[in-house]
Amino acid sequence: MPSLSPEQLETGHTICRKAGHVLEYFVLGTLAWRAFRGESRGGGGMVLLKSVALILLVALTDEFHQSFVASRTSSIIDVGYDFIGGIVALGLLSRFRHEDRALYSHTIL
Repeated sequence: MPSLSPEQLETGHTICRKAGHVLEYFVLGTLAWRAFRGESRGGGGMVLLKSVALILLVALTDEFHQSFVASRTSSIIDVGYDFIGGIVALGLLSRFRHEDRALYSHTIL
């Protein structure tokens, strides 16, 4: 796009990178929830707690690793984007699961 200024290109690049953080950790949050849900009978709160802990641990260790890579930079702000992506996934999964339970609890057999 030749009509874009360097600042506009940089802004678009930044948005894509941050959206990538959110999307990647949205997927991680979904997979963590599914994995921990499979090992837990009942205790939905523990599933969420374990999932949140895993999301935070992976985000922190990923940024720590990036601090040793010459071509990468490490940022606590990126941990925040990662965490947001994972939390959004967990929030949506919890909400849909709650709605499914409410739907099935009112079904007449």
